[in-house]
Amino acid sequence: MPVVTKVRRVRAPDGRHDHLAGVCTAEGVYFSRYDVATAIESGEDWWSERDGARARIRKAPSCPFPGCAAPYLTTAADPGNGNDLELLPIC
Repeated sequence: MPVVTKVRRVRAPDGRHDHLAGVCTAEGVYFSRYDVATAIESGEDWWSERDGARARIRKAPSCPFPGCAAPYLTTAADPGNGNDLELLPIC
């Protein structure tokens, strides 16, 4: 069960926002957004974690901005715990 503690962001092609390019696990291994989405589709559980609080990572159809990157990753994080995938530190 991979545990994500950091994320890598890139400027979106529209130049108006940054979005997830991939994630880094607690062991420091980088995985692209596509690789994580594929693993999740295959039935593998991925989690984000910060300060001991975890949230399950889910595959999303695309970046929240219309017409942007697909597939994308999201979490249903616990409010106030900082384990939301979008709020993790940069790797």
